[in-house]
Amino acid sequence: MLLLAWLLLPVLPLWQPLRWLQKRPSDRNQPVDDDGECDDLSADGPAARRIRAELAAHEPLPDSRFRCLHTGSDRGLGLFVGEQAIESGEYLFDYKGRVREDGEHAELYPRNTGRSNYSVGIMRADGSSIFIDATSLAESNLARYINHADADEANVVAWTLAEPQPRVLMFAGRVLLPGEEMSWDYGQAFWAGREDECL
Repeated sequence: MLLLAWLLLPVLPLWQPLRWLQKRPSDRNQPVDDDGECDDLSADGPAARRIRAELAAHEPLPDSRFRCLHTGSDRGLGLFVGEQAIESGEYLFDYKGRVREDGEHAELYPRNTGRSNYSVGIMRADGSSIFIDATSLAESNLARYINHADADEANVVAWTLAEPQPRVLMFAGRVLLPGEEMSWDYGQAFWAGREDECL
């Protein structure tokens, strides 16, 4: 069972490699780069372009670093760390799947008859949503097997980008030990109407 996250989850480890992003106390909306120059935060502004460039440079960990195993519970399969520990803040992979606009997603998965357990929703700046649907094994990756845990117990964090193409980037929220099951908080919107399934 997996995912429908609606809101940007805070990812403090992500900002560690983005050291150029600093804020002046007197100008909280304008980041300052290493040269002391302000950048605007618009979707196509210099700050946004730099963030996207840095994120694009991240290489996903190879599948061999993970194990997909049965959890031994009603949750079914889960994703586990392989034989080598993963450092805190390390980029794991993107959540992969078919990109679907809100209307197409709603047609496929009407809310009154059930929703995809493998869709992650991304909120755009204009309030509309777009989804990454990992229902198809052929179009998805191992990220689809990460089970839910409440935010204070989850060991994986996600950061969403809506533009220029939708992405859900997943990072280690702390050191992940060999054999440890990975988990992230699906968010309240996922559990709406199915609270009885939340373990």
